[in-house]
Amino acid sequence: MKGPVQSGNPMDQPLKKILDEMAATLKEGSWIPAPEWARDMAVFIATPEGTIAAIDNEMHLGSASEMVASLLGSAGVPMREGDAVVSNDPYMGSPHVQDFFLLAPVYHKGKLCVYLGAKSHLRDIGGDVEGGFNSRAEEIWAEGVRITPVKICRQDRTDIGILNMILLNSRAPASVRKGLESLIEAVQSGRKEVLSCLQGAGAVEGLHRDVEKIIGDTEGRLRELVAGWPNGEYSGECAVDDDSVRLRGLKIELKLLIRDSQVEIDLSMNRPQVKAPFNSSRGNTLSFALLPFFPLLDGGQSVNGGIWRIVTVRTKKGTLVDPLLPAPTSLSPFHVGREISGAVRTAMEKFLLQEEKERLAKGVPSLINWHPKGQVSLV
Repeated sequence: MKGPVQSGNPMDQPLKKILDEMAATLKEGSWIPAPEWARDMAVFIATPEGTIAAIDNEMHLGSASEMVASLLGSAGVPMREGDAVVSNDPYMGSPHVQDFFLLAPVYHKGKLCVYLGAKSHLRDIGGDVEGGFNSRAEEIWAEGVRITPVKICRQDRTDIGILNMILLNSRAPASVRKGLESLIEAVQSGRKEVLSCLQGAGAVEGLHRDVEKIIGDTEGRLRELVAGWPNGEYSGECAVDDDSVRLRGLKIELKLLIRDSQVEIDLSMNRPQVKAPFNSSRGNTLSFALLPFFPLLDGGQSVNGGIWRIVTVRTKKGTLVDPLLPAPTSLSPFHVGREISGAVRTAMEKFLLQEEKERLAKGVPSLINWHPKGQVSLV
């Protein structure tokens, strides 16, 4: 997991304190097979409208944004004070079934303040092979069980029936239980921090103003950056470089359009989904499409949903970068997630200055090549 949020904006400090408390709680209680896997966790704060206002790990901004939109949309489950909803569904935003997201509202004197969320990779959720990284999967059911949005907490109490239902589908119920409980505990600790910040009349409204200012600051910084780029359409592609026969011939193509300080990443021309676990869910695609932008932002700039006011990602349902049921997705953070970032990077390098290209060359690999070696076989 990345370190504390860095920002020179003093209004970030309450959010930083909330995220730090949530991140510490999540990491302390989670099952982690290797220290590097802590980078596959995230905690975040979202506005009542569903915009990510702060996240401690920018690598997961895309999937968190997509999952929050799904959980608060028509496919979600209405939440009241004290409720929490969990899902690992790749067709709602999760990269693959091993990644669980939990979202909970925070109320103060009857007013919705924010949503708090946490994400963690859990050890096993069924499927043909333990761990879910099934290189031979042709359908998602060979990777594990999809948990569509369901309330795991009601009125501040864990629903034991729902918890047991999830655990019954795991070969490692003790580890998965620990992981789910750590997600719950993380948002509960964050809720206490939020409520401690809200004192006096108009506290909720003040928090909303501060959060919108933070989101607007990120939007403004990215808009300033993009304004310096030449308008135009730039193509990018990246072929999969791997010895696996099943990956042979796969590549990602895109068009990056810049117009009036707006960026559109068009991935709609990519090939149809495949009967192999390399399909990238839309949430995974969004995360990897954004990664090349982060090294170009100031080191002290908060990363949040303000980015979506500048960047649009277009995909087409049923393709390699936005598959439909029953396409498997378990290995997509390895391939073709990396290739999505690679294609965006190659398009950017056609107009960036040399110093910016060097920042990409240094920053992007550190964001995508973090998985522990030997943990996953793609053969």
